[in-house]
Amino acid sequence: CEIRDGWIEAAVAFLDAHPDVAIVAGRLRERRPDATVWNRLAHSEWNQPPGKTDAVAGTAVLRLAAIREVDGYCDQLIAGEEPEMCLRLRKKGWRIWRLDREMALHDIDMTQFRQWWRRTQRGGHAFAEGAVLHFGEPEKYRIRETLKALVWGALLPAAAVFGAIFISPWAFLLLFAWPLQVLRLTFLRGLPLDQSFFLTLSKLPEAQGIILYARDRLIGRRRGLIEYKLPASPSGQ
Repeated sequence: CEIRDGWIEAAVAFLDAHPDVAIVAGRLRERRPDATVWNRLAHSEWNQPPGKTDAVAGTAVLRLAAIREVDGYCDQLIAGEEPEMCLRLRKKGWRIWRLDREMALHDIDMTQFRQWWRRTQRGGHAFAEGAVLHFGEPEKYRIRETLKALVWGALLPAAAVFGAIFISPWAFLLLFAWPLQVLRLTFLRGLPLDQSFFLTLSKLPEAQGIILYARDRLIGRRRGLIEYKLPASPSGQ
């Protein structure tokens, strides 16, 4: 990320003026939002409303005393550490805030479909990890995201395939729920068609990540980072 001029000073001043705020973030923008559809998705992901919020991403200014109070980031997670820590901070009475001010430029550097798939798979893995870590708590952390990914990305395709094999070929009509969801996102939420398509498709890699987590947990294996960045070429280009 490239931090914008004046951001750190503004964030520190806000923390000084609001002693109950643990973390403050600002507007994060993708450096090349129109380079690829995945850049546009990231740019949309960063575009969150200012004010009090439940969580922020990794680019932010943090109050050290608050972070120490909750023992920092959870080292059990391979992704999603920031929102999980924000949950623990909020449970301790701290607030998380997003300022209506430029904070940084981000470059997701995503040019290939497989990169998007891996990053989204990692997101599903993080959903499942977070849901299990805080299971039974009143916040129901990541439960909705996990169930939504499993329904759209695993149960629906499985019901269509196995229903067609064992009951009736008409079961394949269940898959029409996918294009209907794309149309719903496009016409009711006003999203561009390509973003609606990938948001709908994202349930497949998210479900895959959840299933990978469940398998690893069952056999007692801890998975390392699911990396989506392409390795640098020998020339450094």
